[in-house]
Amino acid sequence: MVFGLRKILLLNLLLVISTYHLYSQSNENVSPNVIWYSGGSGGLNNNIHNVDFQQLPGVANCCEKFESGDGFGFSGGFLFGLPLSNSFGLELRTDFQTNNALIQSIEPAIFGIGGEPVDGEIEHSLDIKMSTIGIQPLLKINPFGQFNIYLGSRISLFMQNDFYQKETIIKPAIEFLDDDNTRNDTSGIVEDLRGMNYSITGGISYNIPLNSTGSVMLSPEIFIDYGLNSIMNNISWNIYTVRAGLSLIYNLYGSGKMDNRELELMPPPYPDLPLPIEPLPPVRSKKYEVSESLIEVTGSLKDVLYASFEVPPEKAEAIETGLAASVRAVTLDDRGFENPDPNIEVEEFLSTNMRPILNYIFFEANSFEIPERYKKLSEFGTNIFLEEDLTNLSTLPTYYQILNIIGLRMTDNSESKITLIGCNNGRNSENNSIRLSQKRAESISNYLTSTWGIAPQRIQTLARNLPEMPSRSNESDGVEENQRVEIYSDDWDMMKPVITQDTIRKVSTKGIRFYPKIYSERGVNSWQIDINHGGYALKTLKGTSAPPLNVDWSLNTEMEYLPQSSEQVEFYMSVRDIMGAEFQTNSETIRFKPITIVDKKTKGTDDIRIDRYSLILFEYAQSELSTGNEKIAKIIKDRIGHGSKVLITGYTDRFGDEDFNRQLSEARAKTLAKVLMPDASQIPFTRGMGETFEIFDNDLPEGRFYSRTVVVEVESPLKWK
Repeated sequence: MVFGLRKILLLNLLLVISTYHLYSQSNENVSPNVIWYSGGSGGLNNNIHNVDFQQLPGVANCCEKFESGDGFGFSGGFLFGLPLSNSFGLELRTDFQTNNALIQSIEPAIFGIGGEPVDGEIEHSLDIKMSTIGIQPLLKINPFGQFNIYLGSRISLFMQNDFYQKETIIKPAIEFLDDDNTRNDTSGIVEDLRGMNYSITGGISYNIPLNSTGSVMLSPEIFIDYGLNSIMNNISWNIYTVRAGLSLIYNLYGSGKMDNRELELMPPPYPDLPLPIEPLPPVRSKKYEVSESLIEVTGSLKDVLYASFEVPPEKAEAIETGLAASVRAVTLDDRGFENPDPNIEVEEFLSTNMRPILNYIFFEANSFEIPERYKKLSEFGTNIFLEEDLTNLSTLPTYYQILNIIGLRMTDNSESKITLIGCNNGRNSENNSIRLSQKRAESISNYLTSTWGIAPQRIQTLARNLPEMPSRSNESDGVEENQRVEIYSDDWDMMKPVITQDTIRKVSTKGIRFYPKIYSERGVNSWQIDINHGGYALKTLKGTSAPPLNVDWSLNTEMEYLPQSSEQVEFYMSVRDIMGAEFQTNSETIRFKPITIVDKKTKGTDDIRIDRYSLILFEYAQSELSTGNEKIAKIIKDRIGHGSKVLITGYTDRFGDEDFNRQLSEARAKTLAKVLMPDASQIPFTRGMGETFEIFDNDLPEGRFYSRTVVVEVESPLKWK
């Protein structure tokens, strides 16, 4: 230990000597500002311990292997720095850190209870209490402004190295001996530690002046220490630390020669002019893009005596803050053509609406909890839930009621049974995790049995790795789609489509396209377009960094959110730059004109009835109808009357080539057309939209599955009497 301290002191001395030598050589190029600085730092640590051992030296443990653990601690110390130039400097830090961590490993085990083997689990845990002192020689880089980057190392010695160990039965609820579910409880000092440890250190900080001269700075900072060596001699044990905290710095100023950067900031001398003369106003060389116009101001005090320009009052703040924006809106027709007049008609029609039920429940990675977007009821709620409650709901909101739809149908059909097959994505931590697949299936079963009161013997749960018909595992979307539970039943009534008598609404345009335009001197942090009606938010479109050239709002997929009165809809855009400055555009308007069924009935207007039917479960890149879709096609065929106009539109998800998807969607539409009208007595209109128009959110796995669809729209004449 004494020898290690001597080496640290020697390293400190060498660093100070070399720093002074470099400082002396470069001192002539340093501005007259800071000649040295010092201060203190403190913060919190997140410690990650990467280990590979079965037990500590001389400590009994039944664990197969410990692999990792983490924990929190704190750090604090002192710092001293010498600038070498305006962009580089050297800094030396000494600090104290606590590197605590909880290292755990769960081991499957078999216990004998009542003469029968029972699966269980034992948790092995090591509670590590460690602390170190160290020094950090760092190179400090100042790329711009008050932002700093640090590169260097940390050399440290242990001050504390205690541990507490125990083994606990966490499943089932039994005890080892003496009515206790723990064993091998012991504590002590971690033996055989290395005398000195080495880490690579990197970090960033930002200086915030606390006084007018800038002599006192507060610096938020983040550092990472990457352990290079094992902390033990014969065991693999590395520590990685992420530190976040604050430094309080005092700068000592001195004199010296000015560098070029400072000279550029000095005002040029005034020309020889007759006195008396008032000081001339400064003229900035900048270009400002404000809305659709460009304002340019150039010049210097050597050749310009006076310059002025007019700026609208509402733009004055934008010029001062270096941030301005504008946004305009156009409408889009079914072919994607733009109309600059943002006036939209919303017409109501009577409709039969058929939405197929996707028989998959999707889960987050490494989770068996049912995601919150799937609607779950209380036991009381199951007594009043009816499929009629789904009237006027669009496809995805209907799908999110799938657990309650199945619960209701199983309640009404007491002989029906279902099979739940849990699956995983077959990648990384989910690979070969049959247990996770089983738990996913059980979570669905538990909801149906505990909330809906379905007898457990009517639900079979199975588990496998990838689904029998998996999505592509080499794509992130495909990996997400394979994290699912599949629901099957021999009873068609369990998974048949939801059919409701609705009032649907159609718009005269398929969407609204916004063209945002932003000018920012410092870069855009975030933007947001808000669309409001009558004081309520209809839609928010937002993003980070600079917005795309245009932002589209698809109206056909969000009909329930459109206004039902003729009041104007207002929209505006808000922008925030990377320094926190904000700008908001003036509000613009879009007029929605509703045409209701009551209006048409009162006037006796000739009307139409629009029935909508959807099919899903096309296999990936296939256009053939599945067995379930053949049954749906028969339902549609029986509902097409004489004089009806039939429009069949095929869609795909975002997977694959755009031209291939368009051809595939058209092939799907034509396949269904042949089934609906084999004798060609009525020729339907078919079209393939491919992925050019997303009818559902393709960021969701269910949205992509529902996008692999064909939508049949049947318009039949209707006369009001």
